Amino acid sequence: MAEGERGLEFEVEVSESETRYHITARSSIGGEGVADAGRTPDGLLLGQRLQRLRIALLSSAVPRRRVPSNDEAAVQQLGKALFDKLFIDEVRYLFDTTRQQAAQQNRPLRLVLRFRSPEFAALPWEFLYDARRDDYLSLSMPLVRYAEIPETVRPLLVAPPLRILGMSARPAQFDALDVEAEKTRLQRALSHLVRDRLVELTWVRGETWRDLVHALDSGRWHVLHLVAHGAFDEVAKEGVIYLPGEDGTTYGLRASLLARVVSLHPSLRLVSLNACESAMASTTDLFSSSASTLVRRGVPAVLAMQFEITDDAAIEFTSSFYEGLASGRPIDVAVRNARLELSLARPYSLEWGTPVLHLRQSDGRIFDVLPKRPPRRPGTRPEPPGAVGARAEPSRVSGVGDGPSRVAVRAPAAARRAAAATAPPPAVRGDGGREGWTRRSRRPLVIGASAVCVLGAVLFTLVTSAADEHGAGSATVRVDASSSWTASGVRLKAGQRYEIEATGEISPVPGARNGPEGEAGHGDDAMAVLDRANFAALLARIGDRGAPFLVGGGAKGSATTSGELSLGLNDRNPDDNTGALTVRIRLFD
Repeated sequence: MAEGERGLEFEVEVSESETRYHITARSSIGGEGVADAGRTPDGLLLGQRLQRLRIALLSSAVPRRRVPSNDEAAVQQLGKALFDKLFIDEVRYLFDTTRQQAAQQNRPLRLVLRFRSPEFAALPWEFLYDARRDDYLSLSMPLVRYAEIPETVRPLLVAPPLRILGMSARPAQFDALDVEAEKTRLQRALSHLVRDRLVELTWVRGETWRDLVHALDSGRWHVLHLVAHGAFDEVAKEGVIYLPGEDGTTYGLRASLLARVVSLHPSLRLVSLNACESAMASTTDLFSSSASTLVRRGVPAVLAMQFEITDDAAIEFTSSFYEGLASGRPIDVAVRNARLELSLARPYSLEWGTPVLHLRQSDGRIFDVLPKRPPRRPGTRPEPPGAVGARAEPSRVSGVGDGPSRVAVRAPAAARRAAAATAPPPAVRGDGGREGWTRRSRRPLVIGASAVCVLGAVLFTLVTSAADEHGAGSATVRVDASSSWTASGVRLKAGQRYEIEATGEISPVPGARNGPEGEAGHGDDAMAVLDRANFAALLARIGDRGAPFLVGGGAKGSATTSGELSLGLNDRNPDDNTGALTVRIRLFD
């Protein structure tokens, strides 16, 4: 993500003491604003405004030409009260200064809210309204509720498609949800992303908690999209998702139990709760809502609803949101854009403020989405495999995932020089000039040169390599980080002993620098060629269909089969990698 995309950041933190609230603001332009607010007896008035907000949201959801002025006036009154409660004195001045700087630099502004006060966390800050500008802040800038939890989670490296596991549930005791219609609407909304292989949507077969657990165990998912009835249990002080029970009754899946299930799947980075009141919290427990409970238990991001939302509004928001997420935008930017598009698509509705984004990632990056590889144009031919730096035709490789894998072939320098010396000279016309070759006339010569290069690589390894006291041979191979597999030119016999040593530095993701051992604790298992090995670690295989094995900085052993030794990284999509490794191979009789 470019720096310009990240923009400037304005952070507001609210803590509390026995008699006062303490508000601290920090800006990325520098500076800090501090303000104190007394505990004023305005709870009853605020409660009345929240009730009016609920009524206004329900009223605005009914299709009409425009929002009645009294409905939006109720929302604006609450939004202004929230704005005046948070942005006071030095905090407001610093906010205005930061916003002015963002406009002058033509950079977006991001608002981060950190609440240490449960009473503040329970309020609908997504409706913050700056009456001076007639501006709802969440429509003009990303607005994030950040849970300050010690453990951080690195962005997950994802190669498209983004894999979404959807579940829709309708307990018999509640108002019916048309499950099939819900699935159809979401599939239609995401159809263009599915067609372009940016998103993969799979639905849970069934509606019970057991069906959900089995579906999560069946694959590696990036997103859980749950459509169900939800509520806040005032007695248990915890969010609840209602599912059909196995005995035909209603099963209340508490947020803490859902968090326990989700925490077992580290590739799952986002939970989208399309359930009313899944973001509503207790005023006495900071982590009481379904969303905040999931974040506390390790989920990097949760998108939830703090009020009821209509199906049409949910689908409109979801379509735009997943499109932004699959394109690689930070999740908070994707949410802001989805709010804006919902407000334009349904100008009579105020439901754009219903979704709430909870994050434990301070920068909003839960995924590093790799660019989708463009398909090879029909009718084009790959470059010949013997050409220097060329890549062979994409081919299926055992153990390297579902997509095509490119194999880079590069002969040693001596072999390339030998091939050049034996290549025929270009044809000469009668006037002494060089004949212009067509692509068709060049192809046999290029293919012939390719074969000589490959043969020269083998001869170079077996004939000119240095022998040790065991009569062994050795060769040195360069492995480019952007190549899927690099042919070494070294052929092994079944049972033959070998030693491999590697040095060098590569960058598998922007800003990272690693040696041949790779990087521990980074990436999605779906991106790995070899499970349980470090991401981007050096691998080897014997033969085109041989099982990959770990080399790292070095490995020794005996060949289990005969074939050519190839080298590559533990990364299914290496196209954007940079750097190279130098690998020395020694063979023993």
